[in-house]
Parts: sequence; C-alpha cells; structure tokens
Amino acid sequence: MFEDYCHRSNLKCISQEQVNWGGGPHLIDCFSVFTPKYSVWARDNVMIENIEFGKETDLIKRLSSIYSIQSNRCMNTSVPQSYLDLIATEHDFFKNVQDPFSRVQDPSLLYQLSIQALEKYDSPYIRASALCVITHRIINNPKIVDLKGDFDVITCADQIGLQLDNDETFSGIRWLVSLNMAVAFFLCRNKKRHHISNNCIKEKCCAV
Repeated sequence: MFEDYCHRSNLKCISQEQVNWGGGPHLIDCFSVFTPKYSVWARDNVMIENIEFGKETDLIKRLSSIYSIQSNRCMNTSVPQSYLDLIATEHDFFKNVQDPFSRVQDPSLLYQLSIQALEKYDSPYIRASALCVITHRIINNPKIVDLKGDFDVITCADQIGLQLDNDETFSGIRWLVSLNMAVAFFLCRNKKRHHISNNCIKEKCCAV
C-alpha cells in the first residue's frame, strides 16, 4: 500500500511507526512520514526503523504470495497456522469492514475482545474473525476456556456458518468457520457436550 502510494505521488517514505491515538492497550494505526522522492534530506531527518512493523509487513507479503486472490485461497493447507493471520491482514476478506483484532498485542485481551465481538457485532465477517481467534486460543491453551460456562463455541459457529452459507464471495471464510466448528466439536465432544443444533453444521464438521 505504501509503495503504491509513493509511486503514484512521487514520494518516498522516510519513517513509519505504530501508534496508539486513544491511550488504550493496543496499537491501532501506523504513522508515516513522506518526503518528495528526489529531495535532499535535511540533516535532522532521521530514519526510524520499527522492527515489529517490519515483521507485520513481511507477513503480509508472504501471505499474499501463499494465497491467491481466488475464492479457494484458504484451501491451501500447507500453512495451517497462518489462517488467523490471513483473516487479520488480508483486507479484501472484510472488504470495507475494519478488523478490530489485528493490532491487539496481549493474547488474554485479544481473547476477551473476541468474545465481546461475538455479542456486539452483527457482521458475520467480524464474528467469523472473532471465532477464529477464540478457537486458535483454545487450541493453544485449552485450559483457559471453560466449556461448561455460558459461552458456547458450537452455537456461535452454527450461527455464523448459517449467516455466511449463501454468500459465495466469502467462501474462504465459510471454510475457516467450518474448520473452527470441527475443532470446537472435537473439544466439546471430549467434554461430553454432543449437542449441535443444526444437522447441516454436523455434516460440515464431519466433512472437514
């Protein structure tokens, strides 16, 4: 995005920094400084290198090369650990819907925000992203989730899957939701929780 902007505007970027405008616990924006491409830098201009921003940029570049722009881009299973990163970084997945999770640094806070998003947002795309975050957290540390509590992974996956079921544009997200349903079903089955409200969802879990 920055390279394209610079090329069209005959500029060069001399610094980039992740920033937080609101004083909250996570970084929410990128502050960039541009200068005319062929200008002579003033002596007091200093190049700022943000290592974390560079890592994020590299991740986006790698994912764009791994996943094509076709609707089946998520079917590539050679990098299964990247599916959460893909949802957080690939902007066309959400079109113009902002992903509220991509800048959160604290894993515990990320998990809590995801649960809140399932209750707060109507958009199935944001809810699908939240579900992926939650399931990813369960996979990495099952002890943090009490499956006997009010929060039911299966019910959320059921609802989101049905919301996305007729939207061919987002078949990739539907595949991710199905994957999450399968994982959640496996976890709940081990906890003696067999109930899934929709037979179609059961079939998707079995297929995955």
